[in-house]
Amino acid sequence: MMEQVNSARPRTLQFLRTDTSGRDILENEARTSAADDVAAYETALRNLPMLAKVEVRDLRTRDGVTALGLRIAFKPGALSTGEGTP
Repeated sequence: MMEQVNSARPRTLQFLRTDTSGRDILENEARTSAADDVAAYETALRNLPMLAKVEVRDLRTRDGVTALGLRIAFKPGALSTGEGTP
């Protein structure tokens, strides 16, 4: 999961916490010093063919740092390796 979403991540965006919910949901807490990178990252994620849904949550800025939550849903079967193990 992380490999897929990390490929589109801007260098300024740091993941602080990562969790999964079920088999196809990835939840991240992140921060960046470049607020414009949040929208760019969201757009890049939405363009990934293996993702079904991208939600940016709890977007807040303080002292030049933007914090956010991400909920990323993968399409069913998108994480399958073809050997029955995601």
